[in-house]
Amino acid sequence: MAGPTQLTLVSHYGPKPPELERLIRGCNEILARGLGDGFEPYRVEQVHATIIGLEGRRDGDCIVNARSGCSVDPDALLAFVRGELPPLRVRIGGYRPGVDYGFTSRGQHPAERSFSVQGRMAVVIGWPEDRARPLDRLRRKFDERLGVRHKYHTSADAVDDDFFFVLGTVATRPAADLSEEIRAYLARSFVVVSVDRSTLRVVAYHDTRLPARSTRAFALDAAELTPERLLGFYPSAELE
Repeated sequence: MAGPTQLTLVSHYGPKPPELERLIRGCNEILARGLGDGFEPYRVEQVHATIIGLEGRRDGDCIVNARSGCSVDPDALLAFVRGELPPLRVRIGGYRPGVDYGFTSRGQHPAERSFSVQGRMAVVIGWPEDRARPLDRLRRKFDERLGVRHKYHTSADAVDDDFFFVLGTVATRPAADLSEEIRAYLARSFVVVSVDRSTLRVVAYHDTRLPARSTRAFALDAAELTPERLLGFYPSAELE
């Protein structure tokens, strides 16, 4: 997974609220008990929820966004991140089969989507308590205002209000009963977390797992996070 430096905007990278850490460790214990060495958990500190990827390349004084191909002004990007991100409350877990919560995620009931294995990644997903899809709207706004396109906005009508994070990697897909055990644990052990300026980080990474040894994380108001510094993290288009 290692590669050139790229950037992303994430929430809850680093220390976690105690209730979120307990939830992560509880899921990990179930996976470890069921899969043994077939489950490789991330360190709790590196678990994070991606708000939107900022990947691209440097071309002069601009960033060419990897997904839209648009030129992005680093000054405008940093100003937007610092000034336009409304606080959210996200519920992780607490969804029970057969209950109508007024929404689905990719056509699936939230109880089913709350835990899954995607490829080799063990993934937990929560959703904003506001049913007006504020996270999806925020991701759309990045594209409309800046030309920064969300990974899962592959069409004009695509919707992604998911607050997802990876627990670790699995060598083999867990049996259905193990996945159901984790979903049942999430249903009864849910937490609500705040997503705001204090939890958000602009992250420069080489490895998508964001291990601490090769990752730089910046608070939104960090004085060292200037537009020039932001631009300098991107690989140059001339080197491709």
